[in-house]
Amino acid sequence: MKPSDIFDAGGKADRMDSAAMFAWPFPEAQRLKTISVLPNPFEFYDGSCVKNRQDWEKRRQELAVLAQYYVFGWVQRPESLSYRVNENDGVKSTLTVTVWADGREASFSVAVAVPRQGVDTPIPVPYPVLIVVGALGSDAQRTELLKNGYAVIEMPPHPIYSDDATRRGAYTSLFPYRQGEVLSDSGALMAWAWGVSRIIDALDLGAYPAINPRQTIVTGVSRYGKAALLASAFDRRVAVSVPVDTGQAGASSFRYNVEGRIYPFPGDPFPEGMGRSEKIRNMTGGLSHWFSSRIAEFENREAQLPFDAHCILALVAPRPLLIFAGDAFDWLSAPSTVLSYTAAHEVYEFLGANEAIALNVRSGPHAIQDHDIAIIIDFANHALRGSDYRLSKDIFPFVDTYHAYRYLPDTAYLPWSRPGKHTLWTESEHFLAGMPRTLTVYSNANTVTLTPPATGRDRVEPLIESVVDGQAVFQLSADQARIGIYTLRADGRLDSRTIQVLGVAWDDAVKISLTAEGSHRIIHFADRYDHSAVRVVVNGVDVTDVYDPVRFPEENHRQVYCMAYGIRISGLFELAANAEGAYHLVVEHLQFKNFWPERTFQWSQTVSAPVPLSVSAGTPVLLTNGLATGLRIEA
Repeated sequence: MKPSDIFDAGGKADRMDSAAMFAWPFPEAQRLKTISVLPNPFEFYDGSCVKNRQDWEKRRQELAVLAQYYVFGWVQRPESLSYRVNENDGVKSTLTVTVWADGREASFSVAVAVPRQGVDTPIPVPYPVLIVVGALGSDAQRTELLKNGYAVIEMPPHPIYSDDATRRGAYTSLFPYRQGEVLSDSGALMAWAWGVSRIIDALDLGAYPAINPRQTIVTGVSRYGKAALLASAFDRRVAVSVPVDTGQAGASSFRYNVEGRIYPFPGDPFPEGMGRSEKIRNMTGGLSHWFSSRIAEFENREAQLPFDAHCILALVAPRPLLIFAGDAFDWLSAPSTVLSYTAAHEVYEFLGANEAIALNVRSGPHAIQDHDIAIIIDFANHALRGSDYRLSKDIFPFVDTYHAYRYLPDTAYLPWSRPGKHTLWTESEHFLAGMPRTLTVYSNANTVTLTPPATGRDRVEPLIESVVDGQAVFQLSADQARIGIYTLRADGRLDSRTIQVLGVAWDDAVKISLTAEGSHRIIHFADRYDHSAVRVVVNGVDVTDVYDPVRFPEENHRQVYCMAYGIRISGLFELAANAEGAYHLVVEHLQFKNFWPERTFQWSQTVSAPVPLSVSAGTPVLLTNGLATGLRIEA
């Protein structure tokens, strides 16, 4: 089999254009160029640019090739397929799919529920179908879908490809796994996606006349959500994609890491502090069977991946895509999903489908939640039946919005825009309220307008600066730098672009938290800092470089782990307490990227064991301009 034999749409070949096969064999990871920002989906690997839809189709193929080669493994084509339906009752049945390839045969079965017109639903046939990688969260969810005229197919993933290193299942029976052989080095995620395509094959062959095979919705949670996204990306017959709580290798960016960050949202008395999040090096141990073996080449070198999560989302475009993320699961990094969504939205805009992509970040369990079902039905009604969203609000009054998220994307990772739209970005994710600030933004527009947050009923006058040599510079006084969201807008000969930055108070910039398992303390910052200079001292003992793989098996085996935005201290109470039975924590030589980068700070707090830590930053110290914080300016 040659690379040109790879297919994209179920049993229908979508052969790779020779221009998309930019170099074969592809370079090894260490030879790929480093891209510290999210790769521009409108820029081919050779540096040329997408100018029209025909160009985008070629770039789409290129992205599909890159994703398969470097991370997920190739999708392989079956030679033939048959099915058998075993009825349980009028609603439930079992569908068994049998596939042949290279003289081999393999089968797997899925559970199917089809509404009965006049009994389960008044809606006439044929019905759209929700294909679930894994299973729904409850019988009540299935009943709700049937009532609203949706069939449900639940696919057990493990008979297709085991979720362990044995890599057993229907897929590998047909296409034996051979590590390092490009076309035979596929992981479980792609195999599970392949299973979804085989179900659609059976529907295309008429397995269920009451189901419309052109109206398939695919969903799944966590690793199954990753597979649901891949199924949607690599099979264009999927009409609506709904990945849920996917994390990395799903909708969360490989590059954008917010570990340790504090999110001091205006008016929120309980700001959110991020813990550890999923990374490639966490997935290439016991979870390496999810991927092609090549993904191991990108451990600690994510910036050399020639694509990122937003490119996988973009493969779904312009078909409807509804992403769910959970803000209670730091491991899955909802802020990173927001960044990927923002980047993929540019592709949807380019294809004239900007309303077809939506993101809902909500709290609650790591699952398809009951209120998710209501949103899925409403979204699918709009996409497949032409219903206006507001019509369904009479049925689901608690469906507030499809675009629900509060994290501001870091625009330093998005220095590009779709063709025909101005660029606009800044390295300043946020700045300190009450302190004079020079805010530099970058754009190819003529002017940039900065609108500060409103202060009560007072009207706020926007500031306008011309763009000179690609930069617009705003000089904010202490009074102009206030708490809240600032809006920046670039205007000129192309379509406008709008971004936002946040003004943060000093006393919200640093918090300390206890991890869920109680074994780590995390000092959270709202800004990135210089890891190389920082020192952590406990009761006069410098513990920054303590390395012990037995006591600290996680993340580089260190007692002090410098996160992207914060510092995690492990084994604190294993150290000797001071004379008062307490632990005095000091972090020295803190130098922030945005918060007074020319100044160095010290942070300190005393902890009495085993009393849980406060969420405050310690005894406030008064600084200039009446700002209070646990940070002290070092001499």
